[in-house]
Amino acid sequence: SVLLEIIRQSGRLSVEPAAISSLRVLRLVRLLMVLRLLKLFPQLQMLFAALYSVWRTVMWTMFLIMLVVYAVAIYMVVMIRHNTKDPAMLKLFGTFTQAIHSTWEVPS
Repeated sequence: SVLLEIIRQSGRLSVEPAAISSLRVLRLVRLLMVLRLLKLFPQLQMLFAALYSVWRTVMWTMFLIMLVVYAVAIYMVVMIRHNTKDPAMLKLFGTFTQAIHSTWEVPS
């Protein structure tokens, strides 16, 4: 690709792009070998099928959790900045990134 050629010409890439393509092919072969193992173990095949079927639900759940964390973080930043001078609270919820981190840490 063009990007690999630019990096190679800059001297930062000592491996030829053809070698990288060969590595990609080897990765695909390794993946196919693992997929072939699924035929040998029906329980493993069933497990992967179940994981694939619940993937969409898990992603929506993670999205909703992150949305709640985002909303609580915004609320906490606004409320803490305007209503308190406590340095401990300002350390936890003084900025938006600190508030997201603190809100994420609460359930743990």
